[in-house]
Amino acid sequence: MAVNEIAGIGSEGVSLLESFALNAEWEQPDELVLLSGDGHWWIALDYRERGREAEPPVVFYENGSDGAPDDLRLADSFREFVCPGENNSRPVAAAALDEPSVCR
Repeated sequence: MAVNEIAGIGSEGVSLLESFALNAEWEQPDELVLLSGDGHWWIALDYRERGREAEPPVVFYENGSDGAPDDLRLADSFREFVCPGENNSRPVAAAALDEPSVCR
């Protein structure tokens, strides 16, 4: 799965601040902070399990065609999602971000 963009904060382009409205529009849990996607699927920070006090995992969340959502944990944290792992494998987002400064 390629990640072409990750939402930023602000008024230009796609914004993390739109998550609440998009979750309501697509009838998704409020606890998802949407990083990338098109409405039928999202890559999101998922606060459902750990709450707001802990670092959320990154999930692939899909609005299922049968009405039931499907989700898959991609990483235990945002850092793990974008930074190379201990075994030098490339994480999901690394190809698009080409070792972002958060990894240093």
